[in-house]
Formats: sequence, structure tokens, C-alpha cells
Amino acid sequence: MSCSEPKKFNINGKETLVEPYGLINPEEKNDSIVYKISKEDIVLSLIFSESLIVPVVSIGFYLYQPVEKK
Repeated sequence: MSCSEPKKFNINGKETLVEPYGLINPEEKNDSIVYKISKEDIVLSLIFSESLIVPVVSIGFYLYQPVEKK
């Protein structure tokens, strides 16, 4: 249901899968990773805005996608 994908990064010598996060789950943010706003998820939310479920899930859990290591 989301356009944001998890990415693997080498953090402290260990391969780590970093998940996207959103407004509902900000505790999922990894401080050693740079995130960007997922434009695709915003567009998806706008297209399906009448359904209410898609925007809540998309922006609530997948708004920020991992891009690179700091």
C-alpha cells in the first residue's frame, strides 16, 4: 500500500534494514539515517483521499523514506 521501501544500511559494522516511518510511528526513526519525504505517498494519499484509510496509513506510517547514512 506504500511507495516507500525499506533499505539496508551498514550501521556500526552491521547490516541493518531501515524501515520508513510516518506521523503515527516517529519512534521508528533511526538517527544515523537521512530521510526524505516520499512524494509518491503524498500523491497516493491525494488520489485516494476520499477513502480515508489510504491517506492515514500512507502518511501515518510511510511518509519519510530512508535515503542514505549520515
